[in-house]
Amino acid sequence: MKFICNLSDLAEVDSREFVLAAVTTETNGFVIRNHAHVVAYKNQCPHANVPLNWGDDKFLDIFGSHIQCTLHGALFKLENGLCIWGPCKGQSLQPIRTVVINDQIYQTGSSR
Repeated sequence: MKFICNLSDLAEVDSREFVLAAVTTETNGFVIRNHAHVVAYKNQCPHANVPLNWGDDKFLDIFGSHIQCTLHGALFKLENGLCIWGPCKGQSLQPIRTVVINDQIYQTGSSR
């Protein structure tokens, strides 16, 4: 397991980038806290294969309701990474397995 961050380090709806454990590419991952729910994804748009974030730890749209791609504005559901708007509509972000133990978020695998 690889430590990502403390759950309490994230606001109720927040995101944070992290370096993937045992990865063979330069792509990082990011974790999202949506109240009590925590998910993580590979930081790569399924359409253009570019990083999604538009700034340090900035993955969410201005409302905090969707993940937004910086390149073309595609919107992805927080809970499952499904693209609901944009050129990759119907495609999904690659999930990363995580677990929360005693307020600490860990990467436990490369995919769900």
